[in-house]
Amino acid sequence: MIKKYTCYFVIIFFIISCGGSESEVAEELNETAAYDRAEMLKHWADKIIIPSYNSFSSSLSALDSKTKT
Repeated sequence: MIKKYTCYFVIIFFIISCGGSESEVAEELNETAAYDRAEMLKHWADKIIIPSYNSFSSSLSALDSKTKT
């Protein structure tokens, strides 16, 4: 009997929690779209990708020179 009521409660809670007004969803989309993607990609390139590539390149050159000797 308790399992039956618990199951009903979970189903009702899930249905209520999934519902939301369209205006709330639209506001959330506007907030997430407000960031500057170009600035984020520039940061990734300047701070993460290029330094990692340079480190990889120097490590590879060192490995190449060690294998040749």
